[in-house]
Amino acid sequence: MTNFRLCSPLWLLLWLLLPLLHGLVRRRRQPSFRFSNLGAIRSSVPQNSSSHHNTLSLLRLLGLAFLIFALARPQYVEKIHETHKDAVDMVIALDLSSSMIALDFWEPSKPIVTRLDIAKKLTTEFIEKRPHDRIGLIGFAGESYVVSPVTFNHEWLIQNLDRLHVGSIPDGTAIGSAILAGCNRLRDMESKSKILIFLTDGRDNCSKVTPEIAAEAAAQYGIKIYCIGIGKEGMVPIPVVGQDGKPIVDHFGKPLIGGREKLSLDASTLCKIAETTQGRFFHAHNHKEFSEIYRTIDELEKTEIQLQAYVETQEYFAIFVLMALIFLFLEIVLRYTLWRVVP
Repeated sequence: MTNFRLCSPLWLLLWLLLPLLHGLVRRRRQPSFRFSNLGAIRSSVPQNSSSHHNTLSLLRLLGLAFLIFALARPQYVEKIHETHKDAVDMVIALDLSSSMIALDFWEPSKPIVTRLDIAKKLTTEFIEKRPHDRIGLIGFAGESYVVSPVTFNHEWLIQNLDRLHVGSIPDGTAIGSAILAGCNRLRDMESKSKILIFLTDGRDNCSKVTPEIAAEAAAQYGIKIYCIGIGKEGMVPIPVVGQDGKPIVDHFGKPLIGGREKLSLDASTLCKIAETTQGRFFHAHNHKEFSEIYRTIDELEKTEIQLQAYVETQEYFAIFVLMALIFLFLEIVLRYTLWRVVP
């Protein structure tokens, strides 16, 4: 945060007194001596003495005005550092298996989106709604890897989320391994709430540790798991994708369909994982349900955040004091030297 401000702006009310002060000084100027003949005096007074007097008055008023502004303490706020207490530490585990390119969330009248596209979009929106939480990201398919450690740098986190695509790691669905990877990121955290949001559209088929055992380990560390099952079960269209994991389209902008596959979600295992860790299981059949699930999790994990702000400022009053002294000093020098006033 950067901002210019006045720490004590009420001092500026003294500016209203400057015209009154100027008028009082002019009325008090009375001749100190009386002469019977002013001819000699007139010849010794410069023709432009009136303009000199006005200039001297202006210098004095400017000096006083800058002094008053200095009293208002002009400051430039450079940064505000915040410390976060009682926030939630969470890891989001996102399925990158080949079935995540299914088009059952896509509506033909709208832009082409896969299951993974919807998951990334809604996960980004969820992250943006929780600026005070530390959030990490894990991608998994046949293997799991840490995309981002738990961090407050959500901008960097979202950039890494956006780069995820199907085919970046060996195919498969290693649910148990992904849960353990999330536990490793969260187990040493000292926050009151530790959350693992687990998104998948399949069933475990290549983990070295079963999902049930992984869930028991998570429960031992006080980690709550919210499982989100993605997509419809049954026959779903699978597009042909390029090396970037994006569907290839024809000349009319329609996706090339490579076939239809029967996909199934292991809802019973996901439900058991959630129950073991005192979390919840959700099943998103479409975009709207998916969005509502994230909204529900956001409401369930609300915490009272205590913030302490430390403001770094630069004081600029000395500059205006210096300017005031320059104007006042110039007024005094001119009054008693070049523009000396005849009594």
